[in-house]
Amino acid sequence: MFHRLRHATAGDFTEPAPPVAIDGDGFRLREAVRPFASDSRGVLGELGLSSAEADALLANDITRQRTGEEE
Repeated sequence: MFHRLRHATAGDFTEPAPPVAIDGDGFRLREAVRPFASDSRGVLGELGLSSAEADALLANDITRQRTGEEE
């Protein structure tokens, strides 16, 4: 009823798993979500913003980009 989950910034932790199967699929292990702001430029690009527009949002602290060096 539990499984270990590895997260990039939070580390390893135990998470409860549902004890029942729903629609025959049951519980499937999933990857942990990516750290906050780890793909800001990609998301902004998908929204149609140019690289210069994304730079402006980042420079003005409207959004953030995780650099990988942050804890």
